[in-house]
Amino acid sequence: MEERGKEKVIPIAIGIGFVCLLSAILYSSPKPLVEILDYLENISYDLKVRYEQKPVEKDVPIIIVDLDDRSLIEEGRWPWNRKKMGSLVSTLYSLGAKVIAMDLMFPEPEENIAETVIQALKKDENPATLTEIEGLKSTFNYDAIFAKSLSEGNTVLGFVFKREGTPTGELPPPVFLLTSAMEKWVEIPSMPSYLSNISILQGASKAGGFINSSIDRDGVIRFTPMLYRDGHKVYPSLSLAAVKLFLGVAELSLIGEEYGDIDVLEGIQLGNIRIPTDPWGRVLIPFRGMPYSMPYFSATDILKGVVPREAIQNKLVFIGSSATAVGDLVATSIAPVFAGIEIHAHTASGILDGYLPYKPAWGKGASIFLIILLGSILSIVLPFLGPLVSSFLTFAVIFLVIVFDHYIWKKLAIDISVIYPIFSLLVVYVMNEICSYVFDSRRRKLMKAVFGQYVPPDCIDSMLKKSGDFGLEGETKDLSVLFSDIRGFTTISESMSASDLKQFLNTYLGQMTETIFETKGTIDKYVGDMIIAFWGAPINDLQHPEHAVLAAFAMQKRLDAINLNFHKVGMPVIRIGIGVNSGAMNVGDMGSKFRRAYTVLGDAVNLGSRLEALTKYYHVKILVGESTFEKTSSLFVYRQIDRVKVKGKMVGINIYEPIGLNGSVSADVLAILEMHKQALDAYQHQKWDEAGLLFTQIKEKDLNKELYDIYLSRIAEYKKTPPPEGWDGTYTLESK
Repeated sequence: MEERGKEKVIPIAIGIGFVCLLSAILYSSPKPLVEILDYLENISYDLKVRYEQKPVEKDVPIIIVDLDDRSLIEEGRWPWNRKKMGSLVSTLYSLGAKVIAMDLMFPEPEENIAETVIQALKKDENPATLTEIEGLKSTFNYDAIFAKSLSEGNTVLGFVFKREGTPTGELPPPVFLLTSAMEKWVEIPSMPSYLSNISILQGASKAGGFINSSIDRDGVIRFTPMLYRDGHKVYPSLSLAAVKLFLGVAELSLIGEEYGDIDVLEGIQLGNIRIPTDPWGRVLIPFRGMPYSMPYFSATDILKGVVPREAIQNKLVFIGSSATAVGDLVATSIAPVFAGIEIHAHTASGILDGYLPYKPAWGKGASIFLIILLGSILSIVLPFLGPLVSSFLTFAVIFLVIVFDHYIWKKLAIDISVIYPIFSLLVVYVMNEICSYVFDSRRRKLMKAVFGQYVPPDCIDSMLKKSGDFGLEGETKDLSVLFSDIRGFTTISESMSASDLKQFLNTYLGQMTETIFETKGTIDKYVGDMIIAFWGAPINDLQHPEHAVLAAFAMQKRLDAINLNFHKVGMPVIRIGIGVNSGAMNVGDMGSKFRRAYTVLGDAVNLGSRLEALTKYYHVKILVGESTFEKTSSLFVYRQIDRVKVKGKMVGINIYEPIGLNGSVSADVLAILEMHKQALDAYQHQKWDEAGLLFTQIKEKDLNKELYDIYLSRIAEYKKTPPPEGWDGTYTLESK
């Protein structure tokens, strides 16, 4: 019992210990493990994004003007001069574009052709020519032309923040300044350098927004930063700046939440819109579908005037490129090739219609809670379950976690790390299976050591598939016991050499053991030529009385075949007596530290031994006790042999000889048995003459003449010395 308890306590302790360890690891976030689990988490997230996202609405107020391959073929190679870019912008504003956001940078002035010519002709002696060309400088000042186009509406130019290098260009005004108090808790990344646009262009624009990407370790873009800072100056992304202009919101602010003693950035307030972010000011890209799911127009079609006004009017227009070798193409959660300009458009769309998936700051706490809750439950429950149920329960819980994750993603657009809880559940399950295997191996070894010599291998396999200690610790059960002994074995053994005796016993005991095993019996022990077996343990057997009696019949039948072989090789022919009894017995692994055995003890066992001994006295092959008879009388035909009081007992018991299965006994034998019953009844009622006459008649018909000689001898004695008053037919045996 102590061993079985240890088998449960150890896996429970290991499971809960692992749960606590993983929770601590997740809390402290060591790099090696986090990188592995983050990789799995990213795969899980990518699957959710690809198969569950909110499609773009039909009336989405965002379009993309693409400097695509066709535009470059029809309008000329990239880069286009800024006059053409200005023409593109002016055309869009003339068609009613509300805001134009450009995923493009112009960090250097464009060369003025007139200025170049002037420099080349400075040695020309004709001043009139220089004066004439000098007058064309404004005509070829494409930067100024482009700047004029930018100033015609709400234009947002893109720029890039860098962590190092010399700043280039001019930054737009910041959206707000961090106070000293905010700088203590705001974890927006600080970027000390940048690559921006020339002053004339940036000054002509209404705003600017950075176009940096946030690339994960695996090279895939899942997040996009909303805010970066340069010192205390905070700047918006291109999509955030564009939406701010589009909505006409004057200011934006940060949303922080208290977690214990610390404040954590949780979002951006843009007018009435709350943009949830992680502590670093990033948002999960709200993908609305596969590439090209946003409305696209080729830049060349805009320049040619073939795009209708209603397609552009009051729209937020993003200008970028997907052209081969020119376009900004990146790997994302939803597709391995995705245009960078479309990331900005999807993000802006998500802000406008409120579809903004996010990883909450409390997500790690939720993962730790799930690890502790579910991991502890499985750690406690699994050791008490079998392998099949353990597997079903574990994967059912994992399935529910996945369903829960799917639900909050689909309904609330919240992404939490379920890979960590799933990983913990799998590890708890695997560790429980390992512990179970280790303990089962030990148990298998113990079971084979204890039961291997007592029960057949298939019974051991059946036992190993079931739980329980099978009475190893000792228990009281209703069982059936069988004793079998060779008649006159001492005389037989004295007439044989040691080697012949060994062969003789091995053959006899081996075949008899097979017979017992075939009827689900358990060998208790061999005592010389005696076989002791029992039924009903270690495997429960509700039909143990029936199987014990069938074993006795089978052993007697097999003895005929054994004797035939013994006769052929010159060995002595033998006879055996078998006693069977049923009742309450103590069964278990008993003994000392030096020698143990799985055996049965008790009065019912002792009576079985007495019955075997009585077979010799009554000259019968098999005797069963009263309890066995009562439990099998509907199955077998019996002859009551006597009512006896064996040594050590105060009460008499009926003993019976099984004749055969019901329906298999001939009518002649049944008639003799009926006469026997009448004779025994007369005997027990002290009708000596009637009983003597019947016993004499049966003796002439029955082969067991010695049995009836016993009764006739008793009757003669009782006629001389009648039994005491109140005698119930019990005969007291003085010997065992």
